[in-house]
Amino acid sequence: MLLTKWMPAGATLAAAMVMGVSLGSYATSQPKAAADEPVEEALYDPSIPTQAEEAVVMRGPAEVRCTGCGPTLEERRWRAETAGWDSNGTAGESSDPVVRDYLASQPQEDAPPPDPVEVEQLPVNVMRFAASDVAGQRRDAQAPVEDAETPPPLVRTAALQ
Repeated sequence: MLLTKWMPAGATLAAAMVMGVSLGSYATSQPKAAADEPVEEALYDPSIPTQAEEAVVMRGPAEVRCTGCGPTLEERRWRAETAGWDSNGTAGESSDPVVRDYLASQPQEDAPPPDPVEVEQLPVNVMRFAASDVAGQRRDAQAPVEDAETPPPLVRTAALQ
C-alpha cells in the first residue's frame, strides 16, 4: 500500500469501528417502552367528545330532499367552464377578435388554386436508362429462353372433384 493512502484508510477504519460499536450496543440493550411515565397532557379530558359522540352529532337528517332551489354543483361547474366559449366561432360569426383574426387569415374557398411548381427534369441519359428494358433487371435474367418446354396442361382428377 502506498504511504499516501494511510490517512483515508485509517479514517474509514475508525468510522466503521464507531458505527459497529454503536449498532452493537443498540441491538443488545434492553428494550424500553415508548412512554414509561404518563404525560399529563395525554390524560382523558371529559370535555373532548369521543368518536362515538361525534358520529351522533354529525349524522344529519336521515333523508335529503331537493326542492329545486337552484342549479346543481355540476351545472355551476359546467357554466363556469364554458363561460368563455363562443358557440358561433366555428360558423364565422364570432364576436371574439382572436377568432375573427384567425378566420381572416384562412384562405377563402373561392380563391384560385396556387400556381403549379416547376419540376426539374432528369438528365437525358437517366431518362433513357429508366425507359429501357435494362432498368432494374439483372443481365442474365434478360436472356431469352427459346428451348424451354411449355408445362403440361392441368387436368382435374376425380379425387379433386
